[in-house]
Amino acid sequence: MFSLALAARSKSRAREEEVPIRMIASRFLLVCLALAGSFSSSRGAEGVVIWGSTHFDMREFDQSLVAVAAGGRYTMALKSDGTVVAWDSAPEVPARLSNVRCLAAGFAHALAVTSDGTVVAWGYNLEGQTNVPTGLGNVRQVAGGYSHSLALRTDGTVIAWGDNTYGQTNVPSGLSAVRALAAGGDHSVVVRSNGTVQAWGRNNFGQINVPASATNAVAIAAGAYHTVALKSDGTVLAWGRNNYGQTSVPAGLGGVVAIAAGGEHTLALRTNGIVVAWGDGSYGQTSLPADLADVVAIAAGDLIRLRSNRTGTS
Repeated sequence: MFSLALAARSKSRAREEEVPIRMIASRFLLVCLALAGSFSSSRGAEGVVIWGSTHFDMREFDQSLVAVAAGGRYTMALKSDGTVVAWDSAPEVPARLSNVRCLAAGFAHALAVTSDGTVVAWGYNLEGQTNVPTGLGNVRQVAGGYSHSLALRTDGTVIAWGDNTYGQTNVPSGLSAVRALAAGGDHSVVVRSNGTVQAWGRNNFGQINVPASATNAVAIAAGAYHTVALKSDGTVLAWGRNNYGQTSVPAGLGGVVAIAAGGEHTLALRTNGIVVAWGDGSYGQTSLPADLADVVAIAAGDLIRLRSNRTGTS
């Protein structure tokens, strides 16, 4: 029920910042970003803007932020020096955690990939979601759901652990050539190199019933009970629970380069830096700030939303 965005310091950085168009986000995370520029975490400064539920402890940081992750009711950020900062009710970041290159937030747990391809996980662990499998390495991306975790290895295979009540950690046999993944509340979803989407886990609202039209996908996002795909032509497809209209993609929406799925809401970032939001707005999470423009990255959490602004005019 909140959103986040990152704002860049200079338009001269725009080309670099628009490179990672295959970003994926879920209700609980914003997956690895590779953004250039200098960021801070307070509205009105260059950098992170949060809207929706506004009970968060907003801070400014003395070093650049290069990635953000939205958890159940907390936010984390990756700094340019490879360290992680977190605020509100975030799980305590492990001491000496460094050389981080990828960050993900589950509902109440967090994950990071370090420069050597290993995974560090911390936070709530009732279902073993922070028990990283022994020997896991060569990881390039991670994702966190409500109580489960996913890792994408450099060879295109996926490893999952944590709660398996609904089969969300039962990675399909033979799954390979994966290029992006996301974790929803209790389901898991991937995009393969051929643009196809595959999902497994809880299916009480059809969130893993991938439509036949979900082809040529380049990014994926997973909410509590819905799934969103970004296609190579810049259009968006969504399926699953639609009690708040979170899967009702606005007519004519195109030119999209990034997507994010919150608990019951959805965000899309267009090539012109404009954000489009739909779904549950109970906490203002679909009410975009009036000055929101030149955005380069978005994330949607359970109670907040995040965006990044290219010009720092947030």
